Amino acid sequence: MRYFFDASSIYAIIKAEKSQLLILNGTCDLARYEIGNILLTERHRRKAINEPEQVALLALVARSMNLMITSNIGGCEQEVVNLAMKYNLSFYDAAYVYFAKKNDAVLVTEDNKLAKKILAYTEVTTVADICKM
Repeated sequence: MRYFFDASSIYAIIKAEKSQLLILNGTCDLARYEIGNILLTERHRRKAINEPEQVALLALVARSMNLMITSNIGGCEQEVVNLAMKYNLSFYDAAYVYFAKKNDAVLVTEDNKLAKKILAYTEVTTVADICKM
């Protein structure tokens, strides 16, 4: 595993039609829930996608995530809380940071605030940067 993707970066990769970059890279089990919320917001609140687009995107997310190495939060909750407290992060964000560091992987995120907070702790990049490689 070279990269560890958070939900924002998985969604960006899929929207950019570069889902092959996810194969055998990592994510957290929380990503499925977060991406489900992204799709719900895109469809219901923002009206940015219609039902057929949402259905297709959700299926693509499921297929893509099945090809990823998924870390399960179970048993690591306190370490994640400690990291969240230290860097003033949400539990979700701290989970991605924790697993990226634990797996010696580069965290991929589209969240600039998160990236700035943890840059001294672990290596961070964006989807745009890895697509250039």
